[in-house]
Amino acid sequence: MDAARAGPTVVVPLDRDHERSAFVALDAETGEVRWKRRRPRQAAAAGPVVVLWNDEEGGQIAAVDASTGETLWEDEFGTINGLLVRGGTVMLDTAGFRAVDVRTGDEQWRNGYGDLLGQGEQADAALFHTWSSGTLCVRATDTGEVVSRTTFPKRASKRLGPPRSLPRWVLASSALEGVG
Repeated sequence: MDAARAGPTVVVPLDRDHERSAFVALDAETGEVRWKRRRPRQAAAAGPVVVLWNDEEGGQIAAVDASTGETLWEDEFGTINGLLVRGGTVMLDTAGFRAVDVRTGDEQWRNGYGDLLGQGEQADAALFHTWSSGTLCVRATDTGEVVSRTTFPKRASKRLGPPRSLPRWVLASSALEGVG
C-alpha cells in the first residue's frame, strides 16, 4: 500500500493486518484528517478523485471525492488483478482488460488480456503497457487497442516474466511509435 496525493489531499495507508486495512485522507497543508475508509488495500489518485480497491477474491472498487470522501461510485469484480489510472480513465485487469470513467464508473471499453504494467506510476494519459506470453504491448487508453508490440523469444520471456517496471526511455520511445 502506498500513499497517494490528490490535489490538496494526501491519502495514507494505515499499517494494519489484512483484515483491518484502512486509509486516512489528510489535508496536505494542515495535516487535519478529512476522511477515513476501512478495508481497501490499494489507493491511486486521479486528479480530484481517489480510487480505492481490494486486490483479492471479491475485488471491490470505489471512487471517492478526495476532499470530502464522498463515494462517487462503487463496483465489485471476481478479482482485480491490477489497476492503472491514466487521466480520467481507470484500466482494470479483471481476467480481461476493461476501462471505466474515473468520475462515473461507466465502462468505456473491454479489450485484451495479460498483465497491466506501470501500476502506481505517472505516465502519458494516452498510453499504457501490457505484457502477455512474451509480448510487450503499448495500448491506447481511450480504446485499449494495441498501438505497437514487441515480441521476445520464448526462451528469454520465460526467464524474464512480466517486467515489474519500465525505464522512462521505454515509455518515451514506445509513446512515439505509430505517431506521426
